[in-house]
Amino acid sequence: MPQIKKQQHSTSPVEKRLSWLCWSWEQMQLSLTKKISVPDCSSDSIHPILRQTFSLTSKRLPTIAQIKSHIYTDRQWIEAGDFDRKKQLLTMMVRESYVGQSYVLLTDEFIRSLQLLCNDFTSIVEIGAGIGWLGHWLCKYGIRVQASIDNKTWPDFPPDRYLDIVQQMDSLDYLRLHPEVELFILAWPEEDDLASRIWQALRPGQHLLYIGEDRNGCTANNVFFELIHGHEVGNNATKETKQSFLSFDDFHDQPHLYQKG
Repeated sequence: MPQIKKQQHSTSPVEKRLSWLCWSWEQMQLSLTKKISVPDCSSDSIHPILRQTFSLTSKRLPTIAQIKSHIYTDRQWIEAGDFDRKKQLLTMMVRESYVGQSYVLLTDEFIRSLQLLCNDFTSIVEIGAGIGWLGHWLCKYGIRVQASIDNKTWPDFPPDRYLDIVQQMDSLDYLRLHPEVELFILAWPEEDDLASRIWQALRPGQHLLYIGEDRNGCTANNVFFELIHGHEVGNNATKETKQSFLSFDDFHDQPHLYQKG
C-alpha cells in the first residue's frame, strides 16, 4: 500500500487522490450539516461491508452484488446515469474507512477467482502485505500462502494493528532468500522503485501477481511498467480474475499476472 510522501516541487498521484478524498470528505461533512441523512459508519455503528470484511471471525467476504447495493464502484454508475446523493456520500464514508485497512476491494468472487489462479503454484508468498487482510482472506478461502511479508515501518500503523500472519521482514530480502517461491503477490506498492526492484530480483520462471494501477497511476513507477512489458500471462484463470475484480469509485486498479523470462 502507498504511504503519503511529501514533495517540495511536485504533487504525486497519491497525494492528488488523497487531496480529492479530503475534499470529498469535507463536502460530505458539509452536506451532513444540511441534514442529508446518511447511515452512521462510526465505531458504534460499523457499516456491514466493513464489519464483514475486517473481522477475523467472518467466514466469507461480501459479494460484488452486496457491495454494489450499498456503494458506487468503478464509476460505471455515471455512464448509467444512476446517481443518488446519499449513496455517493455513503461511498465516500465506506471508502475512507476501508483504505485504512486495504486498498484492494476484497470480494467473494475475486478471492474465489484467485483459487483457480493459485492452483498452478505450489509456493505462494505475499510481499508488501500491509496489515495483512488480503493474505488473511486467501488463507480463509483455502489458498495456501507460505508467508505474508511486510517491513512494518509505516508510521500510521503501530505494530499491534498488523494481523498475526504478517511477518516483519524486508520484501526484497525475503525474495532473495527464497528462490523456491513460484508466485509473489504484490498489492498497491508505493510509487517509488520498490516494484521495479522486486521485478529485477525475480528469477527466471518466477511469477508476480501485481494488483495496482497502470502507468502514471498511484502505484509503482514507470520503470516498473517498462520492465514488465511483454511479460503478462494470459489464460482462463487470469481472465476470470480480472472479470471478478471490483475497484472503488475513482480507483483504477486491476490484477495482472507476470512471469519473469
